[in-house]
This record gives sequence, structure tokens and C-alpha cells, in this order.
Amino acid sequence: MAEPRRHHLLPQFYMRSFTDPKERLNVIPRLGAPGPTAPYVTKIVNVLVERDYYTLVDDTGEEHFIVEKTYAEIEGRAADALRVLLDEGVAAVTVEERAAWAEFMAVQVSRGRHFREMTKDWSDRLMKATLGVAAANAPDSYFEAMSAEAVGDEPLPEMTKERRQQLIDGEGFDVVPTQEHMIEMSLVAVEQLTSIFFQMSWKLLRFPDRWLITSDHPVAYWREPSPMNSFYGIGPITAREVRIPLSPNTALVLTHPHRIDEPEDEEIDMGRDVARCLNRDLLLWPASGQWLTSPESLEHPVPVGPKSWDREWPRPWLQGGVYT
Repeated sequence: MAEPRRHHLLPQFYMRSFTDPKERLNVIPRLGAPGPTAPYVTKIVNVLVERDYYTLVDDTGEEHFIVEKTYAEIEGRAADALRVLLDEGVAAVTVEERAAWAEFMAVQVSRGRHFREMTKDWSDRLMKATLGVAAANAPDSYFEAMSAEAVGDEPLPEMTKERRQQLIDGEGFDVVPTQEHMIEMSLVAVEQLTSIFFQMSWKLLRFPDRWLITSDHPVAYWREPSPMNSFYGIGPITAREVRIPLSPNTALVLTHPHRIDEPEDEEIDMGRDVARCLNRDLLLWPASGQWLTSPESLEHPVPVGPKSWDREWPRPWLQGGVYT
């Protein structure tokens, strides 16, 4: 049997929750993202797919598809967990299903194009800084030894005065990590992230209409607005909440039980303004390159006006009331 070559960045089982009966999605590209620039409707088989996105090539040129197959196994377990979450709620999820969905969320954090772009940028900056220090301080014999030990058909170019200055300045060249390195980096934190998501308190939010959108990076972090947020960054530990839409009318919110005093595994009926806040975060989340909506939905509440984008996330389960 031929190996799968069309690899999805977002699994079809997950996107299927947002489709119409013909398994179609409305795709809205972010300005400047690769691919089409205008919104379009298409079947999920054509959404967020790229040839050989997870394919590994060894030193002999042989291709390996172990990553795609591993993701397929993870997605199979997560698909079962998603059905239970949507049909029966958090209370019905078994330990195995909870672990499967936590693992799926962990994988989604780092499998997309945004993570790869960050990895490329980080690798380029780090290696240029390292080469710059070496070029400014190492003797010629150091580079001669590096050239003698270089793996490949061609030796490294001679370290001239001009080339040494180029390395010091970090200009005129780019350091590009291999696909194998980027995939390896994307898998490094999956186990740790899975453990974090598994241990958090899970709350299922249900909406009366198909209001929610999703994206190629459906997992989003949130904490109270602060001037320091942009300086410190945000992650699963520092976030007050981790959110993921499950369908156009269902979302899962994970919180740290030790940070706020509230019941665990609660199911809550939500209103339009909460949907607006969930959609806001996916619209603003920098990792999102494409937003996905159900073609059947007549509206998707989003913030209107600059002030509404900065409104704090309402938590009626803490306040005991309806957000207004």
C-alpha cells in the first residue's frame, strides 16, 4: 500500500465537527499567510494539507513516514475522546480518553507552520550568534579542523578575512534547520504538555447556537490583561486558562485548580458574549494562519471596536451570574 503523502496540519476528525453535511468548511486566511488570500469554502480533505509535511529522509535518501503514522494513532484515540466530550460531557470521559485528548492538544501546539517558522527563526539567530563569537575569537586552525571534520561531499570554504567578518556581522547568509530537526523540536515538549493538560481542571462550555470558530492552531492561552504580558510571554503554566473549541457550539476550557477555587469537570451553558471572547482570542492568537467556520452558521460573534478586543474574559462559574 502506498504511503500517505498528503499530510494534514489539523486532523480531519477535528475539523469534521465544524463542517456542514457535505463536510465543507469556510476558510478565512490571515493576511500575509501562505496560500489563498480570500475566504473560500471547500471540503476538509483540502484544508490545511501539505505534501510530505511530516516525511523524514535519512542519509541514504530513503523516506520514512513514522511521524505521520504516529500522529494518526494519536488522532484515532483523540477522535474517540472527542465523541464522548461532545455527546456526554467531561464527567463521562475515562482516564484513557482524558489522556488521549490532552495528548492531542499537546501535539496541536507544535505541529503547525507557526511553530516551524519560530523554530527556523530561533535556530538562525542562535547559530549566527554562535558563529559570530567563534569568528571573533577562534584562530584559523579552529576553522581548518572544522572543515576537515565536515560531513558532506564538499569541504567548508576557506576562512578569509572577509568571510570571518561576515560571520561576525551575521549578514549575507541564513542558517536553515533541516525538516528532521524541526520535527524533532516539535515533539520535544509533547509529553510534558500532555501531563499539564491532563492534570488541569476541565470545563465544557455549551452554546445555544453554532457561534464558535476554530483555527489551524486551536489551542489558545489566556490570562488577565496586563502590561507585562507581552514582556513575559504566556504558556500553559503561566496561563490562567487553556482553551480549545470542540465544535461550533462547544468549547473546552482548562484551568489550574490550585489557582482558583471552583468545581472541577463542570458543564456550563454559555451566552453570546462568551462566544465573542473565545472567537476574539483565536482571531488575535499569533499562531493562527487560517480561521475555520461552519458554512451553516449565520453569524460568528466577534468583537467590534478597539475597546471590545481588550475586555476581560468572563467567568460566570466564579461570579455566579451572566456576563453582560
